[in-house]
Amino acid sequence: MGCGGSTPTLSKEEIVLLQEKTKLPEDKIRRMHQAFLKVCPAGQLTRSQFTEIYKHMFPNGKSTAFFEHMFRTFDKDNSGTLSFVEFMLAAHLTEIGTAEEILDISFRLYDIDGNQKIEANEIAQILKALYMLHNEDRKDIESMCNEAAKELIAKMDTDNDGVLSREEFINGCLQDSSLCKVLAGN
Repeated sequence: MGCGGSTPTLSKEEIVLLQEKTKLPEDKIRRMHQAFLKVCPAGQLTRSQFTEIYKHMFPNGKSTAFFEHMFRTFDKDNSGTLSFVEFMLAAHLTEIGTAEEILDISFRLYDIDGNQKIEANEIAQILKALYMLHNEDRKDIESMCNEAAKELIAKMDTDNDGVLSREEFINGCLQDSSLCKVLAGN
């Protein structure tokens, strides 16, 4: 994506894109950009800055791993940093996106290796990170997450190839809200 590049100024095109996608007025986007620049003067949010911000939101959690997965999901251009535009699009899409858009982000979160398929071990890793985020440090967490991952694959894998495609993942979640709750760590 490369939105914003290495320059800390917003182009008119970026403002228009953010207005369209976030439904925010230009003045609010500019204020948010100024606040972003106070934290990230170069206009780029690093992985460690991102993790620190979210650690403050979940001070009792033990899951830097989950924040790492979130960062990977939002860093669409794999630059190792998030521009203001990438950050805003990701943050607002999870708030006001359609069910399909939010599930697409969720698919990218669970597709750790980026091969466009979700495997049981990937689901187990994310579920464990979610449980740790909420400070659920249970002795059986590993086996619990592995079992839940196998069950999710069995329920959603319509072509029986042992992995979930984007379509299987999104359709499975849309058809059964209880699957979404499990995938959200609830």
